Amino acid sequence: GRYLPAAGQHGQGEYGTQQTKVGSLHGTTGALRMGDRVSKVVFRVSNRPGRLSVVATPIGNLDDITRRAVEVLGSVDLVAAEDTRHTGRLLDALHISTRLLSMHEHNERERVDQIVGLLLEGRRIALVSDAGTPLISDPGFPLVRRCREVGIAVVPIPGVSALTAALSVSGLPTDRFCFEGFVPRKPAARLERLRGLADVQA
Repeated sequence: GRYLPAAGQHGQGEYGTQQTKVGSLHGTTGALRMGDRVSKVVFRVSNRPGRLSVVATPIGNLDDITRRAVEVLGSVDLVAAEDTRHTGRLLDALHISTRLLSMHEHNERERVDQIVGLLLEGRRIALVSDAGTPLISDPGFPLVRRCREVGIAVVPIPGVSALTAALSVSGLPTDRFCFEGFVPRKPAARLERLRGLADVQA
């Protein structure tokens, strides 16, 4: 981490911090520099990293939520939500008081470091979108990728998905399909995308 001015017991110095993993230990390493000497201390250490649960939530009917999802949302230390107001209403209906943290398309890259830091301290965090399964045309990809890069467990809590729900009643062949997510809003760009998909075999 970057060294910053600090006042210590023995005078002025500088300190910095960074997330570390030593063997099976995960935590935050603090380094204090006094002149040419650097001392290190590890604090907020956990013998195991936390866990990120990717939780599917209902897309219109509260009864579609799974018992496992309710258990996870009620037992984690924090819920990272696309819209805290929307998810707050869901948690209220489930009588769950877990703390919420916003993570949406406009701030997710800034939130990644914060959430990964908490996970490395051993916290358990749930990731939810407004409805359905997170990451499927919803925020969350940068966070999940970072977690996998640093060795944090990422666990799916399966449930509702608008994609599979629509496909199951479409009458289309379901042994093979192509999912393109949201098409562009501007007509010209949308038409170009659709023309590019015209010859896709699915």
